Amino acid sequence: MAQSQESIITTNWKRTRPSSHFGTRNLQWYYFSVDYNLYSDDENDFDGYTSVGQLAAGYTNPDSLYSAVVKVIQEVAGAELYYLGAPTFQQVTEFVFAVADDDGQGSTGQSFVILDQIGNAIFDNLLGPGPWNVLPMFDAGEGIYTL
Repeated sequence: MAQSQESIITTNWKRTRPSSHFGTRNLQWYYFSVDYNLYSDDENDFDGYTSVGQLAAGYTNPDSLYSAVVKVIQEVAGAELYYLGAPTFQQVTEFVFAVADDDGQGSTGQSFVILDQIGNAIFDNLLGPGPWNVLPMFDAGEGIYTL
């Protein structure tokens, strides 16, 4: 790596410990799943394999459930997205995303875990108590898993 006087570059030079903080804020990864076909945006079609070539990727529509979930995460929960995955024809009910782990302040100035804000925002503004989950993820060395 070329030498530089920029501290944001030099602080990451030769870093060898696990981190998601390479010139960005520290990130937390989450897994979202719901009992709904996010890929085709159709509650009646859960067979992603037969949907290939037959149904459009409905999640790309601005009024899809996927789009609504992402907007709630950003606009209501106040989470700053750094990575946003998408449902696929093989994993139609789920996607992964990463947010800054220090987002959100309460009225008393106390830091809240962003997971609580995301879960409450989805519950209160979109899906209610339905069959859905937002789970934190961690790096186990051989892969990234949900808790």
